[in-house]
Parts: sequence; C-alpha cells; structure tokens
Amino acid sequence: GGVAAPGVTGSVEDRAASALAAAEQTAENYGASTITLLVLEGTQVGVANLGDSGFMLLRKAQHGMTVVKRSEEQQHSWNCPYQLTRLPKALAARLPKVSLDTAEDCERYCFEVQEGDLLLMFTDGLRDNLHEREILHIVDCALPPAFGELVGLAEHATPPENVARALALAAQERSLDPVAKVPFNEYSKRHGYQCTGGKQDDITVVAAWVMPEPRSVSQCPMPAATPVSIESVSLGGGAARLHKGHAGTSKLKYEMPRRSSGYEQTSPAGGITSSTPGSPAARPPQGRAAFRPMSSTRSLGAGKSKKG
Repeated sequence: GGVAAPGVTGSVEDRAASALAAAEQTAENYGASTITLLVLEGTQVGVANLGDSGFMLLRKAQHGMTVVKRSEEQQHSWNCPYQLTRLPKALAARLPKVSLDTAEDCERYCFEVQEGDLLLMFTDGLRDNLHEREILHIVDCALPPAFGELVGLAEHATPPENVARALALAAQERSLDPVAKVPFNEYSKRHGYQCTGGKQDDITVVAAWVMPEPRSVSQCPMPAATPVSIESVSLGGGAARLHKGHAGTSKLKYEMPRRSSGYEQTSPAGGITSSTPGSPAARPPQGRAAFRPMSSTRSLGAGKSKKG
C-alpha cells in the first residue's frame, strides 16, 4: 500500500488514486501485483482499484445484507488482470515492446456509507470461489455492532476479523473442492475455457464495520462515520464447511462460534488445515497487517502479488 503525499487535496477517490501511485513509485521488490486502495473520510469513501482484487459495500436490508456497491474486475484477457509491475532493468531492456499497466490505469469509485454498513476488500481468490449469494449468507450470520447496540447486545457484536476469517476459510475450502461450481468456472466458460472445481489461489479478506465517529459530550453531533475496528483475516477459529449434496454439488454452511453468553471471538493467530478429505495441502489464505484508525481519514489496501 501507499500513502498519499502530504498536502494532497481533492476528492476521496483522487486521494486513493494518489496513494496507489505512491505505492507504485516507492515499490522496492520486483514482481507484479493487483492493488485496491480505499480512503474513508467522514461518510465518503473513495477507492482506486487496479486488476481483479476489489471491494464490496454491504448494507442491511429487510431480508438481510445486500450489495450496495462493488468493484468491477479489470482484465486484459482470460485470467490476465491488470497489475502494477516492476522489472529489473536488464529484463525490462529485453522487452522494449511490452506495455505495462500503471497506476493511471486504475478505476476510481466514490460512494457514501452509513452506520451499520460492512466494507469488504479482497483478492480474487474470494470472488472466484464464492458466489455473491454465499458471501451474503455468511455475512448474515454476523451481528453488526450498530444493531447489537440497538437491541442491547453490544457485547455480542461480531468482530470484523471473524467475518473476514469466515469468508476466507469458506473460499479456501471451496477452492479445494474438485467438483465445486464456482464463479471462476462461469467466467472461464464465457471466454471459451472449460474449468471444473474450485480455483486454488491466494485469498485475502479485509472487513470493517462502519461506526459513528467517537465524540465527547462537549462536541456537537457530527455525521461522520468511521470503522471503529478494522481487521484483516488470519485464519483460526470459525466453522465454515462445505457439505456434499446431490449430484456432486456442495452446499456452504457457516456457523459462528458461540459461547453460552453469545458470540465468541477466536484468536487471529491460529492456523488452518483443509477439511476436505483427500485434498492436497494448500497454502493458507494470506493475511494482511491489521489496520487501526488513527484519524478521521482512513486508507486501506488489499492486493495480490506475484514475485518475479
């Protein structure tokens, strides 16, 4: 991720794009990576996205969470996403006609958030293996802090790390299922490729509830909203499992860990092994450093890299 240069002004999406450009300019390692940068200021969110990583904004509706805003993938061709690339000079000299993607190729988004919303950022390992309806099914098992306070169960609100962990765990299990019907199969078919089963890939998920801006009694009410707790996934507790159904299909079932007093927060330091019998060992979904709010402006990032 990158930090916009001091003094950068403009819209929140411009500031996100500036941070993405700073990440490109200050990169030290060789390789290629998709990238998503998100900036939150007050109730406005700006996103700069390059490639097939992305974000979703979820909001509570009458029958559960719904997707209010989502990013669109940027692809050159089948399974060839836009990426920031840094090559050694000697290698770049041997490829004079190769056109590389840059930060200027990113797509920008701007939208408003409300108290109780859930922001998700992720690599394509999530979206390639879980249908949107399955993501919503898992999220609906969580108790948003805003609604927990409303019904007097604030202490039982679901931490964002539990949401991120549940989604990443479900995506990983689906990726190891050789007969699963996943979104990547449908995407591949549209491009003339026949793929079956889950898509093993890097999986990163960042989740953040939108909460009111903390204020003292002496302050006037402010409409600003910020994530009070932002956590990236580090797989451990949780029980998202795929259950075999008829005709080789699989059904996703997620059960939030509970204590007798309510939801249980599991340690983010735990590991994971696949529960799919006979599946080969797979690298656990990758975690990102946890983000903590420091001011009324937040900047988050997620991306998938490939080392050269």
